[in-house]
Amino acid sequence: AEGRAEAKERGEEPAHEFPVGDLDPGGPYDVIFDGHTAEGKRLGRGTEFFKKFGARVGPEGEDERSARWQRLAMLLAGEEYDEREIEHAVAPVDEDERWSDPEEPTDGR
Repeated sequence: AEGRAEAKERGEEPAHEFPVGDLDPGGPYDVIFDGHTAEGKRLGRGTEFFKKFGARVGPEGEDERSARWQRLAMLLAGEEYDEREIEHAVAPVDEDERWSDPEEPTDGR
């Protein structure tokens, strides 16, 4: 942020732009709004949403030890997950579609 401010003071364009205008629920970065954010809390996105959408990694996905731990944690959690949801949670994020999710997160998850 400091470098961006200095560039603006010099009348130059900053080297990097942040996607601030795109950070809205339902927008391209919707999965960031989980229970760790005020907006995600307002939308009722708790642990279930985080496990199924926000905690996914990629494009390599989870290593086998991490995937086993995630599966076990989801099976023992207070929420109920079916096998499809668990496999989705540990599946790698598509490198070309990092911010979209085929499961289409919605409010209240």
